[in-house]
Amino acid sequence: MRLLARITRLTFGNVAMQKLCFHALVRLRLLDIRMVSLIAACLRSEDTELVSWAIFLMHEFIIKDIAREAFTQIRGLVRILTGVMGSTETAIPRIVLRTLKCLGIRNEGFQADMVRQGVLGPLIPALSSSDDETRFWALALLH
Repeated sequence: MRLLARITRLTFGNVAMQKLCFHALVRLRLLDIRMVSLIAACLRSEDTELVSWAIFLMHEFIIKDIAREAFTQIRGLVRILTGVMGSTETAIPRIVLRTLKCLGIRNEGFQADMVRQGVLGPLIPALSSSDDETRFWALALLH
């Protein structure tokens, strides 16, 4: 953390480097405060907006391979994520599919969990979605 803070100060004027350092600082700090368990709790909320925000934040961690293993340990994660795939908001199914794909990369145990927990059912409507990205990630998840 100190190194990142120091680099941020030393690279004054290099906006791209400062952005990267700030993003890294925020992510690392969030992990220090056990953000994974907080996100897990938010995913179980009945407030759909809170669940959406939790999914978006989890997605940001996972696509950058931060705490990916910790997220795969959340009980019922696949069920929760597939439960919101029918959302009318276009971004949600796309983000959920991409998140599941990233979680399953090089993780055969999680892939098996996805199959056991019925991820294939919600994939069928996603394959016929009008959204190109949703169709892409549904196909990628099947592969």
